[in-house]
Amino acid sequence: MDREKPSTFMTALKWIGTAFGIAGATMILAKLNGVEPQAWLTDIVARIAEHKTTKLGELLPGRYAEVSASQGRPRCGRAGSPSAYF
Repeated sequence: MDREKPSTFMTALKWIGTAFGIAGATMILAKLNGVEPQAWLTDIVARIAEHKTTKLGELLPGRYAEVSASQGRPRCGRAGSPSAYF
């Protein structure tokens, strides 16, 4: 019995699952670092085109609050206690 190649649909589902996993992990990471995820993502999308590629680490949630404060940008609001999300 010949096995068929995996369908394009199944491959698409795999990629979609991976993308949602990455997005979900990033949102949790933002919450754990005390950054409001929606405000952070909105600000990042607006700034990423003009940001230097050598300093992309500054846009990650862990360093975002301290770098934004040092640049005089308004903060994106605090997400509250990390335990509130679990």
